[in-house]
Amino acid sequence: MPLTDPNLWAHLQVYDFPADSGGVPFQEQLIRETGWSAARSRVAVREYRRFLYLAGLGTGRTVPSKIVDAVWHQHLGHTREYWERFCPDVLRAALHHKPGSPAGHGDDYARTLRRYAAEFDSRPTYDVWIRPDIRARRWAYVAGICLLAVATLAALAGGAFAALMLAGAGGALVYRGRQALTLDLRIDIDWDAPRPKRRRSAAGGCGSGGCGGGLSSGADSGGGGCGGGD
Repeated sequence: MPLTDPNLWAHLQVYDFPADSGGVPFQEQLIRETGWSAARSRVAVREYRRFLYLAGLGTGRTVPSKIVDAVWHQHLGHTREYWERFCPDVLRAALHHKPGSPAGHGDDYARTLRRYAAEFDSRPTYDVWIRPDIRARRWAYVAGICLLAVATLAALAGGAFAALMLAGAGGALVYRGRQALTLDLRIDIDWDAPRPKRRRSAAGGCGSGGCGGGLSSGADSGGGGCGGGD
């Protein structure tokens, strides 16, 4: 399917991320800062471009994964390049960053992945978007079920207080992990859903972090977003 805004995507594809003051290329900076392999850093930068595209559409909050957010942090560190060239000339919107965590934006994160699937006609790259942020919550769900089972045994053995404590902890873990177990299904359900129309509004991005609003290049006000990180 065609992209909603092929012109924006074309600008992002030819954009060169900045070298540092010593001439070290952006990808090498990532390797140095994160310890990633060259292959992993290439994939991370590719997915960051896709995140920027989704955020630049201005159709709602866009939440990056932790890996994508790490690339965003690296880009934000080049403050002059980011604010004086990239945002006005390439993205054509101000994309702000506010710390937080994807777990606090579960619905927006799921919508981000569905928008990714619709725009790029493919499922989000698992090792970048799904596994780092969702796997822990899946394990939380399993741990919660186990705790609930232990709580049942404790109750049968007459340990009412212990059973109550275990049930509370197990219920909390199950609640936190439930969305992770259904996320892939939610993406599949909305795979063929109509894509939102392009509108002139602020770009917003959300991340391994919290939310932030962006200002569009025109007079429109607008979109919220989240930007993750520490």
